Formats: sequence, C-alpha cells, structure tokens
Amino acid sequence: MTNMKKFASLLLALVMVLTMTATALAADTGSITIENAAKGETYAIYKLFDATVSGDAISYTGEIPASLASYFVADDAGNISCPEGVDTTALFTALKAWAEGETAVATKVGDGNAVVFDNLAYGYYVVTTTQGETAITVDSVN
Repeated sequence: MTNMKKFASLLLALVMVLTMTATALAADTGSITIENAAKGETYAIYKLFDATVSGDAISYTGEIPASLASYFVADDAGNISCPEGVDTTALFTALKAWAEGETAVATKVGDGNAVVFDNLAYGYYVVTTTQGETAITVDSVN
C-alpha cells in the first residue's frame, strides 16, 4: 500500500504536460517533467501514439497495439482516443504490460529533484518507474 501511495503522489506530482515554448512550437517538441522524482528510482518513457497539435486541439494517430485494443479506438480519420467509461486501473496495468515489451524512448535515474525528458516529439507517452506498480500516461500539451 505504501508503494501505491508513493505512486499516487508521483501521479499527482507529475506535470502531465508536454511543455510548449515558442521554440518548441516551431520544432513540434515538448518535455515531460516529473517533480520530486525519488532518488535512485529509474523513470522510463515510451511513446505509444504520435500527436499533432493545432491550437488547443490534439490528434493522436498510429497503430493501436492488440493488447490495448479494448482501451483505445480510432475514428474514420484515424484519430485515436480512449472512450469514456474505460476502467483506468485496468488500462494503466495494460499500459505497464505493453511498455515492458517495448524499448524506452529515454530513461533517467532520479536524484531527488525533478527529472526532465526534453526535446520529445509530440505524442501520447507512457511513463513507468521502478517505484510503481503501474504506468501513467502523458497525453496533453496543456
């Protein structure tokens, strides 16, 4: 239960955004910042879907992995979303399982301060940590 509380704190502490600056807008890149990253814990990010940002609108595209097909849907234009009513606990468990079979875009070890992954292409990212039992997702630029 302590690990779940720590992980819940991580969820709350994580700035679930891809930060945009004028330079990042031009380059279509952003960053993920994990505040209060635990010292000695490894954080890894995995890109699940590509994203296109236009103003406040975000469109996710790509292939939905078979193991996640019950959690995501694509419309006729190929835009991917997570339908309302999806069991988020089951989704996060499935995302962690998916990430275990993938290669991380980047990994960093926490030093007790913020961990920053920068120069990331816009996308839907899964973040895992050796501290948590599940995964979290970063799916916004706001």
